[in-house]
Amino acid sequence: MSIGEMVFSPLGNSFITMLAPAKVIGALLGFWPIAVFFATLIYPKLYAYLKTVPFQIGYGIVAAIVIVMGIILWLLSGRLDQLAKAE
Repeated sequence: MSIGEMVFSPLGNSFITMLAPAKVIGALLGFWPIAVFFATLIYPKLYAYLKTVPFQIGYGIVAAIVIVMGIILWLLSGRLDQLAKAE
């Protein structure tokens, strides 16, 4: 989790500063650490749940969620690219 935070935090902050309107940039940059905070609250509960179910089922569900979210981001990437070029 720490490695992921070190890799994606600068990318997320850079993306926010690149695309956010000037009026809300501070609020959005403040939202990033709040999102990390909630992720660290959810992770122990998720880990505890994954210990109670068979490996294939638990991690299969996690993999399915990650794949669906990746597809959603991929589908929206064209729009995000347009926003980035417009700035």
